[in-house]
Amino acid sequence: MTVLRQTTTKKGKTRYWVDFVSDRRHQRKFQIFEDACEYLYLNWFCYNINNRSVNDDAVFDSATLREMMQVYYGYQQHRYAHNEISYNTLNRYKSILAVDIDISMSSVTANMFVDINKGVKTCLKIFFQWLMSYDLIKINPIRTVKYIKKLPYIAKIDDINNLNSNNKLSSLDKLVVFIAQHTGARISEIVTLRMDNISDKTISFVTHDVGGKEVLQTKSGIGRTIRVNKMVIDQIKENYTPNPNSYVFWDVKKRVRLTKNAIVKRFERNASFAKWHSFRHRAASEWIHKGVDLTTISKVLGHSSVEYTMRQYAHLIHANDEMPTL
Repeated sequence: MTVLRQTTTKKGKTRYWVDFVSDRRHQRKFQIFEDACEYLYLNWFCYNINNRSVNDDAVFDSATLREMMQVYYGYQQHRYAHNEISYNTLNRYKSILAVDIDISMSSVTANMFVDINKGVKTCLKIFFQWLMSYDLIKINPIRTVKYIKKLPYIAKIDDINNLNSNNKLSSLDKLVVFIAQHTGARISEIVTLRMDNISDKTISFVTHDVGGKEVLQTKSGIGRTIRVNKMVIDQIKENYTPNPNSYVFWDVKKRVRLTKNAIVKRFERNASFAKWHSFRHRAASEWIHKGVDLTTISKVLGHSSVEYTMRQYAHLIHANDEMPTL
């Protein structure tokens, strides 16, 4: 059995070390927790997966849930080191280490995860799916967890007016809000807009922003061109400052494109409601109330399927008071 331990030096520094209980000669000490996890993955988990049968290996039979979480994070460290995942994704997976459950794998039940944060649940679901792929568990306990889904917050007219009258937000910040409420686009797609993506009647969303870098596809991989009101096009042209790459959201002082994170931080400091997605939800609710069918709304929002759109906005579709007579 292999255990990831930690000790404190005389100078008060924390040191992590991998304890190969079966063979003391292979103990290794590390200053950084992430390095220790990656070593654990490379020198223990990979070896057993690639060279032995998982089911017959006593190491896995005696592993605890906590140890397997540490190994899984080490595996993600390994993927990050080889540019297979982004730093933001790595940090999301790190959230599972905050789950303080240290029991044997066979004792894991769904009830242990009922009160855990939704974001952490998402990472845990992928973690358990990973364990299932190696036959370490038979059932993904997260899939059996029932929790009440909160309805999305839809930005109100008063919310938008308060933002527009806020002097701490720049004209470009307010332009992002304006485009979001009229197109339903994600903020990561809006900040990567170029003048080449805009015509007299349409806007094309073909890229999005990840950690300040432009990615050559939208979040869901669905590029789309949508028709917009002429008022939206006029607002964009009015706020556009010529620049080498024709970015709509261009910081003149720093001579760089504005990033999603920079705008969101300013928004969070100056708004007391929900998140940026509330403007996207507002656009969807307006279309639903005007009678636009869900298939069209799903395509405009760039959702992967109509079923997802239905799950998000089914509560806005009001049934008729009376059923027609057959």
